[in-house]
Amino acid sequence: MASALKWLELDSLDNIPSIVTDTLIGTYVCDDDRMIIADIYAQDVIGGGDYSYYATKTPSGLSEGIIGTKTTRTLAVGETVLCGQSRELTLRNGDVLKIYLKGQAGDNLGLVDTRVNFYEDLSVGFPAGAIEFTYTMTDSGTGFPVADVEIWVSTDVTGFNIIWKGYTDTFGIARDVAGNKPHLDAGTYYFWRHKLGYSETDPDVEIVS
Repeated sequence: MASALKWLELDSLDNIPSIVTDTLIGTYVCDDDRMIIADIYAQDVIGGGDYSYYATKTPSGLSEGIIGTKTTRTLAVGETVLCGQSRELTLRNGDVLKIYLKGQAGDNLGLVDTRVNFYEDLSVGFPAGAIEFTYTMTDSGTGFPVADVEIWVSTDVTGFNIIWKGYTDTFGIARDVAGNKPHLDAGTYYFWRHKLGYSETDPDVEIVS
């Protein structure tokens, strides 16, 4: 199924004094439950080395934390343009998404221009399998369900091929933005979990049959 994207906003900065340290280049405040992709562009960088970019999420009333992984791109000498994209990022109403960029020691001449376009993925659902799977998160100490845990499901142990995303509800049950549980085909799946204040050993391997 082809992805349907909706452009949300553009954040632009011109003549940034320096990107030698982690530099904020884009901020999106989510006004609904959405799947977001950030498209990143920087021009007039010095090149000839490693550049990194990453996203952070700040849930309403909570602390900022990195979402996903930092991406490092190596530009050759003479390459002065950096392009990149985040993976799909699951946000809830009120979450704040920020994009950071870090460059080379020479990127401090006030020449760098950046553009970050934020898109919503309207396709929402991934191709459904035949089996409705109930996945529940509980507190290991109290046994109570844990709500608002971000859940990803992949078919591989590296977490590269994500086939489902969602959050746990008040009963600790994983559901997508439409309120549906994962629908999966029979097989082995890897569940990745994230919530500020909780520590999980990922991935959690589940067999669907």
